[in-house]
Amino acid sequence: MLASSHDAVVWSAHRYGLVGCLRGTDRRTPLSGGDVTFGPPAKDVDVAGPLVAYAVNEIGDGPDPAISDSTAIRVADLRHRNESIYGRSEFQVDRIHLVKVGSVAVDRRRRLAWIECPDAVQEGADPATARPNCVHAGDSVNTVYVVAGRHARLAPVQLDAGEGVDPHSVAIRGGKVYWTRDGKRRHAAVPLA
Repeated sequence: MLASSHDAVVWSAHRYGLVGCLRGTDRRTPLSGGDVTFGPPAKDVDVAGPLVAYAVNEIGDGPDPAISDSTAIRVADLRHRNESIYGRSEFQVDRIHLVKVGSVAVDRRRRLAWIECPDAVQEGADPATARPNCVHAGDSVNTVYVVAGRHARLAPVQLDAGEGVDPHSVAIRGGKVYWTRDGKRRHAAVPLA
């Protein structure tokens, strides 16, 4: 199990990538299909009620035809079943380039936050891992983003960036986004959609 709430659970299955299920049902929803995601322990998955937020690398299938690889941060509502391999995305934030996502957070009001690290491509490196630069604060310049609302066209708002941002520290509670920078907890109100 990668993440859970009172209403739902998410786990990793070899054939389907990420799979979500509402508690009390036997309705499994494939979420990420064959997309490349970070392996367990996944910090790039969060659950709030029936909502699942997760990051996927779309290799060879980016939103911009000139750039073939990209990263998407998706929010799926497990109450809505779709037979497609991607499940039903309530909304998706496309990054027009490949990045590593250290952590994501979502709340029941569909407010989404994540910490993004640059993709440090190294010869022979596995693109599905957080290594080498999205593991600890100080490994790279990491950026905290937030999107409020359910519309995919909303532009992410940058809240912070720097080498001191811990890539695994994002959380959303009470209308605020929390993260750690230089060992200190920081927060900002979620901007209104």
